[in-house]
Amino acid sequence: MIDIQKDGTALVVDPFLLYMKQAPKTAKFFKEDAKRMRVRWRIDDMKYARGHTSDTDFSLVFDKRRNKASITINISNASNTDNGTGSCALQAS
Repeated sequence: MIDIQKDGTALVVDPFLLYMKQAPKTAKFFKEDAKRMRVRWRIDDMKYARGHTSDTDFSLVFDKRRNKASITINISNASNTDNGTGSCALQAS
């Protein structure tokens, strides 16, 4: 979930933050226009299998015309990058 603040910043809540019982993160980057919304955020020291931790960067692009989002997840110190696409539902707060 992306919560757009009155000052033009954005707070992010994602399934990883919920699982780890962490507070919403302030987006490192947020830009919105008539066609798309782009958001980037980082979870510091995210825990992975076997006790490993790594900073994890997320990048979300929401195409408003198609109602589709794509997300890229980049784990520091990992050789791969995960990504996916899906539909979104907008909710007024």
